[in-house]
Amino acid sequence: MRKWILLLTKIIMVGLAGFSLYLLLLSHASARVDDTHQMVKTIIHRVVKKSENPELKTAVKIVEGSGMENFLLATLPKKYQVGFSYADVYQLTTNYEEHGKVTAKELHLKSNNRLEYVAMQFLVKEINHQLHKEADQVYHVISVYRFSIFVIILLYILAVIQFILGRYAASISLLIGCFGSFGGLWYFCQEATKSLQNQVYSGIKVTLNPGIWWGLILGTIAGISWLIVLKFLKNKKDVTQDA
Repeated sequence: MRKWILLLTKIIMVGLAGFSLYLLLLSHASARVDDTHQMVKTIIHRVVKKSENPELKTAVKIVEGSGMENFLLATLPKKYQVGFSYADVYQLTTNYEEHGKVTAKELHLKSNNRLEYVAMQFLVKEINHQLHKEADQVYHVISVYRFSIFVIILLYILAVIQFILGRYAASISLLIGCFGSFGGLWYFCQEATKSLQNQVYSGIKVTLNPGIWWGLILGTIAGISWLIVLKFLKNKKDVTQDA
């Protein structure tokens, strides 16, 4: 009976660990803007101010003077939200290293009309400008990010192997991987929010979606439950031997 309980527990723990890793790597964090109109105005004016193209500056002044600006902005959605996962960011960093820039498609920025397309191009241009400005730090962050993904996956694989072997240490590996992954995502969201607010628009906020929290919860449940079950089976074995 004890062997069957242990076998069933191993299967459940491996399943929970795998699902936890899946949720942590593929669930989305979200970048949200509650006032898209103001963000677009802020970014366009900043880009125009930095631009040395007199025609661009003149065009913007004409639009503002004619009262068309608010009319055009009204065609944009008031709020905007875009999601990205660990895997998405990994692909984004890979493309950035290869091409030295990011694109609207890689940032999951979609446009439904010409104005949205122009606004997104301004936004991407501003983001690329800031990335080039902090190039050394950006490449350092990319290296740390990739290394962290490798370590997290390795810890989960180690935990699964230890579950199969019936080792107490499986809980340690799983909990470190679980909290490390969640902590990395949480830190990334905080830093991304701070950076985007300082360099792009103050109304941008990056938050964790429920799937990431569930990844943390399932990993924690699996890690703690494993210790409880092993302790229970050990005590049951000791009682049987004493009898």
